[in-house]
Amino acid sequence: GEQACEDPDASAASRHDWMCLCRAPLVGSGLARQAVCKLDECTAQCGTCANSGAGHVCSLQGQTCEDLDVDARATRTWQCQCRAPAYGTAVGAPAVCTLDE
Repeated sequence: GEQACEDPDASAASRHDWMCLCRAPLVGSGLARQAVCKLDECTAQCGTCANSGAGHVCSLQGQTCEDLDVDARATRTWQCQCRAPAYGTAVGAPAVCTLDE
């Protein structure tokens, strides 16, 4: 699954201290409950992520990356954004930047 749960102290005197942790590339945790797992495709290493394969897709072009939806089920939602004074964005690919003069 996408998470693993563990109880650091299994004694009868220790209650409600179990924790669930999301498995990489997902991040998140939950104390005494299921974790809420998130996936930031700009920072994670995964098949749909911006920094997988040949490198950081956006940063190689001098652009910034933003994941528009970090829900673990939402993939291919990252976008590259041009840096000022240029402007432009593209989802799942480097942006075509236009310089505003």
